[in-house]
Amino acid sequence: METNRALFSWSKNQLEYPEKTMEFLEKGKVTTIFQHITQQDSASSLRSFIAVAEEAEKQVYFLMGDPTWTFELDPLLQMIQIAETHQPQGIVIDVEPYLLDEFQTNPQEVMDAFVTNMKKAYQATELEVILCVPYFYDLMGFSKELEQLIAEAADAVAVMNYYR
Repeated sequence: METNRALFSWSKNQLEYPEKTMEFLEKGKVTTIFQHITQQDSASSLRSFIAVAEEAEKQVYFLMGDPTWTFELDPLLQMIQIAETHQPQGIVIDVEPYLLDEFQTNPQEVMDAFVTNMKKAYQATELEVILCVPYFYDLMGFSKELEQLIAEAADAVAVMNYYR
């Protein structure tokens, strides 16, 4: 049975040294990299990273996220546009709205805004979208919102659980 392995990378070194990154992935039999990008990353480094990954037969998803995107859609749409320019396999959106101070005082308002913006972001792109969600949304009473995120805001979800 063939195993697909993926790696989350938040390091700029991977973008700066794509050949070394692909060598590392090959040693670990990793087929996919979720590489964090920002608006400050140069177009040439993104282009080079994609080209080297394609040559190494690795899938690239651009990883992006910021808790403020819960309420501010434009920065996320700008990042999606950057991704579309470079044509990775897809994008991974990791917003983590529960890190906002507002989540402590009005979690329902935060979740409603998050769901709304993630649906809009999903509709704004043809790229495959993987949405990161924590393991505890349903435990907090957000089952309906979780169902909406799965059904209407992503092609797939990555359930983040560092404890199991």
